[in-house]
Amino acid sequence: LGLEQVRWLPDSSGVVVFASDSRSQRPGAMYGLDLKTGQYKRLVAIPQGRSAIVAVAPDGKSLYLSENGAGIERILGVDLASGTEREVARLTNGGQSASGLSISPDGDSLVVQTWADQPKRLGRLLIVKTDGTGTRELVPSFSADRTLGIVRWTADGRYIFYFTTADNGDWRLMRISPAGGPPEFAGLDSTKLTGTVRIPPPWPFSPLSMDVSPDGARVV
Repeated sequence: LGLEQVRWLPDSSGVVVFASDSRSQRPGAMYGLDLKTGQYKRLVAIPQGRSAIVAVAPDGKSLYLSENGAGIERILGVDLASGTEREVARLTNGGQSASGLSISPDGDSLVVQTWADQPKRLGRLLIVKTDGTGTRELVPSFSADRTLGIVRWTADGRYIFYFTTADNGDWRLMRISPAGGPPEFAGLDSTKLTGTVRIPPPWPFSPLSMDVSPDGARVV
C-alpha cells in the first residue's frame, strides 16, 4: 500500500491521505482518517494513471485536489462530510500538468502550479476561485526544473511563495502578491527577504518541501 499527500485537517482531529497499491498500480483514492477513533472514510476515487495533489479548506469542510489524465487537468472540490464532488476548474492549456496546490487563508482561492517540458521544464502559476467562477494566470512562465510542486500561500494572504531554478542549478525562493505584479526574490533572510541559495556539492540537491511561518517572515 502506498500513502502520499498527507494533509492535516485544520482542527488537528484527522488527516486526509491518498492511498494506492503501489505494487500493482491499481487505482487509488483519497481517504479521511479520524485520529480519535481510528476510523477512515473513502472520499473520492482517483482513477488509474492519474495523480492527486491536495489542499484542505481552512474551515476543514472541503478538500481540493488536482486530477490529471487524458490531457485534461481538473481541479475538484470534495465535501468531506458527504463526499460530494464538484468540478472547480478544467485546465487544458498546452498539455500542462498540475504539480502544486495551496489554498488562501480565507478559502476563496487556490494557487495552482502547473508545468510542461517544452523542451525545458517550465512552470506556471494560476489563481483558481474555489466557487468555480474563474481562473486567471498569475505567473505565465518560470524555470521549474527540480523544484516542481512547492508552492505555499502565506497565513496573512499577502504573498504566494514558490521556487525557480537557474541554469547553473541554483534554486531561488520567490514571492508574489496574489493580486499580481512582478515576482520578487524572497531569500531565507527574514530581514532582507532577498538572495539566492546555492546548492552545495555533491549535485544535484533541490528542495523537496517548504512551508511559511504564520507571520510570513520565515520559510522552512
